[in-house]
Amino acid sequence: MSELKEYVEIKYFYSQEEKNNLAISLAEKTVEKSELEEEKKASGSQYKSKIDGLAANMNILSRQIKDGWEHRKIYARKRKSLLLGIWEWVDEETGEVIKTERLSGKDMQLSIEEQRAYEEQQRMQNEPIDDDSKGPYLLGSGDQPKDDSGVVEDIDHEDVNEEKPGEQPEEDPDPLDEEEPEQKPKRPRKPRKK
Repeated sequence: MSELKEYVEIKYFYSQEEKNNLAISLAEKTVEKSELEEEKKASGSQYKSKIDGLAANMNILSRQIKDGWEHRKIYARKRKSLLLGIWEWVDEETGEVIKTERLSGKDMQLSIEEQRAYEEQQRMQNEPIDDDSKGPYLLGSGDQPKDDSGVVEDIDHEDVNEEKPGEQPEEDPDPLDEEEPEQKPKRPRKPRKK
């Protein structure tokens, strides 16, 4: 599995403690705003920009309390799962998969390292449980069974069609040499009258 790290935006839900802290911040901003409005009456328009800034902060805090969540960017591991055909983003702190996305055709192309890792995964999944199992071996592939000493067992290769001196080799009948019975040519049919 190929792994990268990058920031990804997720929906973060506030805990009750975080909601309480946001509510306290909202209350503080509300008090501060009303105090500035009182000062504004005394000194004029220089406080208008401060009041507007606090009003914007209050709106943000109110929305966060009401919704109970916000979008946050967190640093996550991005890994390619070829078996599932997806990208997965995994939270570094919790190990939880926080986002998935289908692999594009371009993403399905493998580098040499990814190809080796993928083949290793496939081999691990397809390994037999019994280590003593002896399967078919390809001759000349170096996979012949060995005895306890580690020496490859001798395998007799007997040529079935080996000619012995003084014998005539048997000829296989060639199916193309046989004569086919002569067939009569078919007459063309006459069209039907309507």
